[in-house]
Amino acid sequence: MSEEKKKKKKGFFDLFFEEDKKEEVKNEPIQQEEPSTIAFVSTPSVSPINSIVADEEMVKKLWQVIIDENLPGPDYVELKNNMAAISESGLTTDEIQIIKAAYNVLKKQYPQLTKQVILDSIDTYKGIIEQEKKNAAEQFEDLRKNRVGTKNAEIEALKTERTALEDEIKKKKEKLGEIAVNLSKLEDEVQENTNDINLQISKFESSIKKVIQVLDGDKNKINSLNI
Repeated sequence: MSEEKKKKKKGFFDLFFEEDKKEEVKNEPIQQEEPSTIAFVSTPSVSPINSIVADEEMVKKLWQVIIDENLPGPDYVELKNNMAAISESGLTTDEIQIIKAAYNVLKKQYPQLTKQVILDSIDTYKGIIEQEKKNAAEQFEDLRKNRVGTKNAEIEALKTERTALEDEIKKKKEKLGEIAVNLSKLEDEVQENTNDINLQISKFESSIKKVIQVLDGDKNKINSLNI
């Protein structure tokens, strides 16, 4: 693998999210990566462990990581390319026969190639994918913090504010209840005092009237006397 290719090598996370960076690199020339991921995507899909189906674009980007890390000399990647070519030729659809034929073609070109070399390269590529999984997990966690964590913080802040307002409303309601009781009590007292005062006024006026009547009566009586 050339130094130039190593410098341009990208991990899964960069490859998958590169759509967000298109505006930054739109003037750069598009380079055709070899071998192509087309040789890998035709492999029968493995049944998912859960109900979530693998994203084909993600799968393609992960294969691209393997291609970018292609080891020197013939190995699993070259075998896979040969398998794709044989499969496209339509000579056979039997996967075992395709593997054998692809291996024999490579073996003629590279006598030093062995099955163990291919198996070891698969383990190497598995390690590369595992590392991509670890790297992506860290970056997904950063995404979670940025896109979810901050929102959760805002949610907690709003909940705290809501609780404070609810407590304040509760206290105000209690205060309103106290005011209503005191208001009713004062209104009753005012009405009672008003009634009492009005009664006292009536009694006083009646008393005045009675005294005036006596005074007027005595005045008339005395005035009528010839003394």
